[in-house]
Amino acid sequence: MDSFDPSFNVSIDRVHCVVRFAASGMWEEKQIKEASVKIGEAAAPFILAKQRFSMLGDYSEAITQSQQAAIVIRSSIETAVKLGLARIGVVGASALVKMQYKRMDDIVEIEFFDTKVDALQWLRSNEQAA
Repeated sequence: MDSFDPSFNVSIDRVHCVVRFAASGMWEEKQIKEASVKIGEAAAPFILAKQRFSMLGDYSEAITQSQQAAIVIRSSIETAVKLGLARIGVVGASALVKMQYKRMDDIVEIEFFDTKVDALQWLRSNEQAA
């Protein structure tokens, strides 16, 4: 990673009910909340239709966040679960980022992958189970 400056983008796969996002850099609480709003806006079609959805997070350029940031992320995930989030696939995370997310596996099913292809395959396997 070339910079600690935060970067974020989000898109959706309407066919498979997946919110995709990529995050990098060091995040302040305000920026995490703003990113959570963007994820919520992207997930709105699924939420309004009362469809369960998954998230694919690309953390290949991410760094370990502060404890306060991890608390805000957890709160956002708790809210998303109440709105229909079923699974999170995390791609390219460092060992420390994985540790932060593993602490959230009590509220949502989370798996870690080296490739987006593997993560998407796992996320889509939930479609057959639903």
